[in-house]
Amino acid sequence: MRAISPSPVGSTSIASDGKPSWIIQRIAGMPEVSVLLPVRDGARTLALSMLSVLEQRFRDFELLVLDDGSVDASADIALRFGDSRVRLLRDGLKRGLAARLNQGIAAAAGRYIARMDADDVCFPDRFALQTGRLDAENSLDLVGCRALIFDDSGAATGLLPQQLSHEALCARPWNGFYLAHPSWMGRADWFHRYGYRIPEAVRAEDQELLLRAYPDSRFAVLDEVLLGYRMGPTSLPKTLSARRNLLVAQINRFAQR
Repeated sequence: MRAISPSPVGSTSIASDGKPSWIIQRIAGMPEVSVLLPVRDGARTLALSMLSVLEQRFRDFELLVLDDGSVDASADIALRFGDSRVRLLRDGLKRGLAARLNQGIAAAAGRYIARMDADDVCFPDRFALQTGRLDAENSLDLVGCRALIFDDSGAATGLLPQQLSHEALCARPWNGFYLAHPSWMGRADWFHRYGYRIPEAVRAEDQELLLRAYPDSRFAVLDEVLLGYRMGPTSLPKTLSARRNLLVAQINRFAQR
């Protein structure tokens, strides 16, 4: 495995024939899907999360583990799999989630990019069904799936609230988007076009991206449960921080319209 140097997101490099560089890479036989899995000190749950990705029925992908300065065994766990599809990106620094995701977008070789968290699990058909939907509907930029909530004991506790169509997802943008970020799979050029904002909206990075992108994008959610979403004890300060940062992003966005 090798370290990858980040390159700018939002201005995809152009080859001499006028095609974006990621398209050239795909033609050269690179994977169909690049999975971005950021982690910071996630040793307790990382192995299960990675295993659920590596055991997908759909096999044509790379898994980019984006280590954000972990001081636990996260990097060792990623290396331990010995799977050629795994690429560990690390530099020992803490740059933040948005910066790491932008690094992953820049390094991704697939024509589709999927999001994953280090404490969640994919169900085996997730990538097959999501690539199938994106292949079938060229107008779609981003597709999610339904998600089963489970706690740290492994017990299922419910389903995340979800809307299925673009119109329903975007009907009330000031209330947020019911599109769970670990369930995302989208076109690489969409991720390159929008990227994650720096400085980041801490704990609201994905919602802020959707808020910027939705007027010129098409979203959908598969009506199948294809993700297990781990929900630990709720932290009031973290919840309030996320809501505050999202509110600031919403005010800034709507002030520009």
